[in-house]
Amino acid sequence: MTIEIRNGIVIVRGTEVAYVGADWDGLVDHEIDASNDLVMPGLVNAHTHVPMTLLRGLADDLRLDVWLLGYMMPVEREFVS
Repeated sequence: MTIEIRNGIVIVRGTEVAYVGADWDGLVDHEIDASNDLVMPGLVNAHTHVPMTLLRGLADDLRLDVWLLGYMMPVEREFVS
């Protein structure tokens, strides 16, 4: 979903976005004029398969469902916490 707010405000407290909206009556510590810029969240990969990279090559000649349910998930369940 895309929301466009023209002439809006984004308030950040620490590393968290605290408010996004069209106007704000409260006080802020520091103001950055981004009127000619685009404000968007960072592009972060929050969906990784680190255990699968460690076990690369384990039974890799099988169908996906057999490989995933028969090999990868049981091995991950046993050795990854």
